[in-house]
Amino acid sequence: MNSLCDQLELLPVSAFHAVAILDHYLSIRDEEVKCLQLAAATCVYISSKLNDTRIFSAEVFTYSASGLFTDQQLHDKEVEVLQTIEFRMVHVNPCRVLKRIAQVDGLTPEQLSHAITIARMGLESLTVQHTPLLDVLSVIIAHVE
Repeated sequence: MNSLCDQLELLPVSAFHAVAILDHYLSIRDEEVKCLQLAAATCVYISSKLNDTRIFSAEVFTYSASGLFTDQQLHDKEVEVLQTIEFRMVHVNPCRVLKRIAQVDGLTPEQLSHAITIARMGLESLTVQHTPLLDVLSVIIAHVE
């Protein structure tokens, strides 16, 4: 999903939102392994429509996926995903949390940009118990709670 977002130069929030949509969809419906790539690309397609300033056609997504599925399969899966999640696409992601904190605390655009970069790194990259990233995430969690 990240490589597709990077290839199409989508906004970071689109990647977060696509993962949230896919997670929501997979929490409701079991998907065959061979269909996961189509489901993931469909979630990126949906997310890009909601979050990006440029709208890409289904053909662009099909081409970017090296023809692993057709335009019609993408459209059909889009309908299936949206119906499955009942069009509920409100989500909490690191970018949204950081933007809300920035509004409350008056962060500068540069500080917000650094915070979003840190959030994109993700917790999976942490290998030690105490790092500056953990401190930042602790502050974010404290604000949210």
